[in-house]
Amino acid sequence: MEHAYGILMMVFAVALWLYALALSSGNYGLVLRGHATKPRDKKAYARYVGKIVAFVAIAPFASGLISMFGDINIMIWPSLAVLIGGTAGLLIFAVKKFDDGQEKED
Repeated sequence: MEHAYGILMMVFAVALWLYALALSSGNYGLVLRGHATKPRDKKAYARYVGKIVAFVAIAPFASGLISMFGDINIMIWPSLAVLIGGTAGLLIFAVKKFDDGQEKED
């Protein structure tokens, strides 16, 4: 049970990568409807969301990996900092870096 957090975070990251892989095929039906806009090119938008999900999945994987390097009572704080800060930072970076090909409507 000592490494349960790390294993769970890594499994979650792999699940996110599998979801991103499914989105990269252009299947717009997999994009969550409550958060989706009405894009002009649905396949390109699904690929765009897939790239962002794959990029953001790095944070939980890194958090789980960090938690495995020592006593969990000590390593939980750096792990949580990487999880929270990394998720926020990577999400902001990914949204700015990847272009979905959609023109902004004024």
